[in-house]
Amino acid sequence: MAGEIVFPAGITGLTLYGVVRSYANTVWNGSSFESYASGNWADYDISLSEQGSSSVYVGTFPGSVSAGTYHVTIHRQAGGSVAETDPVIGSGGIEWSGSVVLVNFDASSDTVDVGKISGDATAADNLEAMLEGLQAGAVDNSNFTPTTTAFETNLAEASDDHFNNQAVLWRSGDNAGLTFFITDSVGKTGSMTGVKLTVDTMPNAASNGDTFQIIGTKGA
Repeated sequence: MAGEIVFPAGITGLTLYGVVRSYANTVWNGSSFESYASGNWADYDISLSEQGSSSVYVGTFPGSVSAGTYHVTIHRQAGGSVAETDPVIGSGGIEWSGSVVLVNFDASSDTVDVGKISGDATAADNLEAMLEGLQAGAVDNSNFTPTTTAFETNLAEASDDHFNNQAVLWRSGDNAGLTFFITDSVGKTGSMTGVKLTVDTMPNAASNGDTFQIIGTKGA
């Protein structure tokens, strides 16, 4: 890999280099991290090259550095060789995987694959099975106008009483975040769009498209 260190200086024609530090305040000397030593400054520099005349300078993060979080200071070389007195003109952190720079996590698109919970793989598998077993649905008002106690859904279950003694946890709509006990469920049949649920009185009538989760354990 190359070009992991990127610095937009805004000025062309500079001679720049980077110095990598760990958060234990040790410095990369080309082969390992060591306690800072003034006499070893010439071992610390990582050369940056300007991309054309763009005023943007890039360098290669050391590939032999272990995965972790590191700090990079950018220095402007003032003389014919690197010197401890070269001014710092920028700095930043790098999340390093051991081979590539890690980008910030984007919750809107990135995913996390959790193989263990508290070091227990079985616990992760059990949680996965539980979540996969939860029934999610939405309100459908095509054939029935929702009230504060009943509404039809898009659930395809055909048997009556299938969801009795469970609960509806609203995920959207005016009742979002609230949970209501299911007193009766009528399976999908005839012209029904889906299961009709009757619940304890809610503060707001459900609306078409409101989403929910069925939670709890079905009683006898």
